[in-house]
Amino acid sequence: MTSTIANEGKTVVSTNLALTLAKRPGQRTLIIEGDLRSPQVLANLGVHPKPGMGEWYKSGGSIQDFIYKTTKGDLFVIPAGVEGGDPIEILQSEVFGRVMLALSQQFDWIVIDSSPLIPVADASIWMNHADSALIVAREDKTPKHLLTKALKTIDQSKVVGMVFNDVSRNKSANSKYYGYQYGYGSRHAQKASEAKA
Repeated sequence: MTSTIANEGKTVVSTNLALTLAKRPGQRTLIIEGDLRSPQVLANLGVHPKPGMGEWYKSGGSIQDFIYKTTKGDLFVIPAGVEGGDPIEILQSEVFGRVMLALSQQFDWIVIDSSPLIPVADASIWMNHADSALIVAREDKTPKHLLTKALKTIDQSKVVGMVFNDVSRNKSANSKYYGYQYGYGSRHAQKASEAKA
């Protein structure tokens, strides 16, 4: 899950999606606080900051020590961490790639609340470890030219859709902000259908 810029509601959408998936019987769901520069997932869940990815990377230990079970169904979370660290160094490390592969075998769903696409490259790196991406845009917040620019920076074959957040009922979806046209292949339609099932 990503957005063009900050304050578009990306973390709220990510958290709600993860909570919904975790309520499904037998569906172990993990949400990763992937915006390592400005993490907000724990705050949305009403949880105090905890050691997470930053501490895991510095310690060289097991990521399992930094996975926390929440009180919200079968939902687990990996925080960004308290100590932080260089996001690019962490995300591009070889050990991180191995960890993401191991996590994909441990959980039925993984929701990554990554950073916005502009101005940093973190979200593009996260996308290398994700099967698909949802882009969040907010009415009266997301300039069309930046949205268009942001979409050109990522692998569009992984984009399964866009979430238009905070849209007022009396405005058309084809406003000055959301005139962007997007095409979906059959693979995207299948993924979207599976996500709704």
